[in-house]
Amino acid sequence: MTNEFHDDDRTSTHLVLSSGTVIGRYTIVDRIGAGGMGEVFAADDTELNRRVALKFLPQKFAEDADFRARFKREAQAAAALNHSNIVTIHEVSEFSGRPFIAMELVEGQSLREFSDGGDCDIERVVEITIQLCDGLHAAHSQGIVHRDIKPSNIVIDPYGRPKILDFGLATIQGSEHLTKTGSTLGTVRYMSPEQAMGKSVDHRSDLFSLGVVLYELITGKSLFSRDNDMATAQAICNWAPDPLAKYRSNLPMGLQEVVGKLLEKDPSLRYQSAAGVISDLKRVMRCLNSDDSQVSQPVARPKKLARILIPVAIATVVLGALVLGPWKFEIGSQQEARA
Repeated sequence: MTNEFHDDDRTSTHLVLSSGTVIGRYTIVDRIGAGGMGEVFAADDTELNRRVALKFLPQKFAEDADFRARFKREAQAAAALNHSNIVTIHEVSEFSGRPFIAMELVEGQSLREFSDGGDCDIERVVEITIQLCDGLHAAHSQGIVHRDIKPSNIVIDPYGRPKILDFGLATIQGSEHLTKTGSTLGTVRYMSPEQAMGKSVDHRSDLFSLGVVLYELITGKSLFSRDNDMATAQAICNWAPDPLAKYRSNLPMGLQEVVGKLLEKDPSLRYQSAAGVISDLKRVMRCLNSDDSQVSQPVARPKKLARILIPVAIATVVLGALVLGPWKFEIGSQQEARA
């Protein structure tokens, strides 16, 4: 019996992939992950002698011929992206009627693992976010929207560069939607309000998702996650996030404003491009790197400072008068007191 099935053979729903399975020029080495959007395997590219990652579309989507066609077309468009902060897509193909993407295998830790240790260094967080925005700007400039920006879809490579995964599940702006009516791709807790409501999305949806990621990196708190997907979606659409300062002090000036603008519920009030986020974050970075950098909380209260300085000034005047020589104090009925 063979593993090969044809597109019109509906018994192909239980295709099993395992170590040693040969898929064209690729030989599967190990299964390295799985989720709602498919299975990921490490594989050897026998022609180019390199290790790659193969991501297979879930069987429930692969059984729809229209879905497969749209998936391949949009993944091929994403494969044209060439940016240091985006994982490279090598090939889009099918095996036994099940579409898959062959992509760069990045050795490193996911952003989820990076943030698990607790308080992340703010300068490093800002630096990572600037690079992510640079990658998103490159994709958005080509009309490609990711739709599933989240920590587990971002990997920090051995050189410290963040790389965005899964652009193969993106959508081309203006094309047919990859999903059918009533269904939504993506991870609920990182969705934009318009995405959670099932509306059409554009590049500004990715920026909202990035805002959720940035908020969580800074505070260490899950922003919108609730007991179930419906409650989470309602929080995304209606709940105003707490200020960053509630969870972390001494943040650089301007960081709260950047996060707040990324998390605007109304897309028209949100950042309109990733380039705008980069500009503002570079100002935050300049504040972090300057010797006299300001923080979002005042160091001293002006009234308290005045209570200290005024008595000192009075004491100085009196002491000076005593040292300089004799003096007299006269008060007339129509005159001001004078020394």
